[in-house]
Amino acid sequence: MVAQKAGVSVATTSRLLNHKTSGVPVTEATRQRVILAAKELNYVPNTSAQILRRQATDTIAVFRRGLVEALTSHQSFATSVLAGITKAIGQSEYHLLVQDERDFGATANPLSRGRCDGLILVSPCVDDPLLESLAAQDRPVIALWNRHVPAPMGFVNADQIETGRLAVQYLYGLGHRRIAHMTGPSCFSCALDREEGYRRGMAEHGLAVESGWVFHGNHNMELGKAALHHFLSLANRPTAVFLAGDGAAAGMILAAREAGLRVPGELSVIGSDGIDDPRSEMLHLTSVCQSVERSAALSVTELIKQIRGQSISRCEISLPVTILERGTCGPISS
Repeated sequence: MVAQKAGVSVATTSRLLNHKTSGVPVTEATRQRVILAAKELNYVPNTSAQILRRQATDTIAVFRRGLVEALTSHQSFATSVLAGITKAIGQSEYHLLVQDERDFGATANPLSRGRCDGLILVSPCVDDPLLESLAAQDRPVIALWNRHVPAPMGFVNADQIETGRLAVQYLYGLGHRRIAHMTGPSCFSCALDREEGYRRGMAEHGLAVESGWVFHGNHNMELGKAALHHFLSLANRPTAVFLAGDGAAAGMILAAREAGLRVPGELSVIGSDGIDDPRSEMLHLTSVCQSVERSAALSVTELIKQIRGQSISRCEISLPVTILERGTCGPISS
């Protein structure tokens, strides 16, 4: 009755009346509506029900979904994510619980078993049905590396649109005008944003995205090689390629060298992520650096704020990105 009179969800009303500070942010106006409705209805808390409520576990869960296969070719990224989370957890009073679909099954809800106080969801897919389910639960959840999540769920991400735009700007500054792009998986939030950024960057510099200049792929080396052969088959083939992952960029560089192309010189290649990966360092791969560990650590910090009731607004963080110059981009040689 209190929730109906206040025009607020039952979950939020229950949390406020029972003085629980965790969960999604609640405005002061909402809080006052609930208090006023409770007074008008002479609400008396049910102490027996309060005793049965979930107790704090002092545990933060990381749920990796849709990544078991996707990251097998990009282990450095997965390692960096967990390194950032582990470091931040180690500086807090919370314990860490790492889970994935193999622990619960593909349709599992990681909050349903009451084993954690909050959740960091590492799910890159924008069409993941779990997103809506978690957003409706009024529990502390932060999505890492996916900004396409339903409110009130918050997210921590690198600025993926700027990643694409900055890559084009960098290549344009080196004199390139025929700039192609290899995307990541079509359902990935970062892949969609990086392609949008690429197209924005091309438009800002008055460059057309010609037919065949966008190759849809993923982050593994083999598709990077396939993309190279595709671009070389074009009549108006590009002189530079921005790839949505460093793994694919490494594959493209190796394929280009096998084909007798000079990188840079005849072809410039720039990747995305900029992780300290031996393969990328060996190839001197230029990349757009994403600060993966920093974003992972920040997701822990923001989640703890939610658990403690210290957040007053939805978490929407997109960290800045920078160019990590190594040696695979340069001016076009004659």
